[in-house]
Amino acid sequence: MKIITMAAAASLMAAPVFAQDSCPLSYDVFEIGVPHTDMDACPDSMQVEGAFCRLSLVAEVATIFAFSEQDDCIIATQAYFDDQYTLTLN
Repeated sequence: MKIITMAAAASLMAAPVFAQDSCPLSYDVFEIGVPHTDMDACPDSMQVEGAFCRLSLVAEVATIFAFSEQDDCIIATQAYFDDQYTLTLN
């Protein structure tokens, strides 16, 4: 099940923006199936408004998932590879 969930999440990384009238991934499903941490704010580079973001770190890829505050549906994703980010632990 975990492999299927991760494969589904990985396939969503290929499409940066989804149709407004569909919900390919709700936050409820994401929250249970994808290891992640909450972000204080979405990065400016994602150019999403009215959204909250979550960060998932798998191997050397950090993926940010943006969800609509209105209906909790995924609206964008952005993947960063290990040469594109710096991890700082406090």
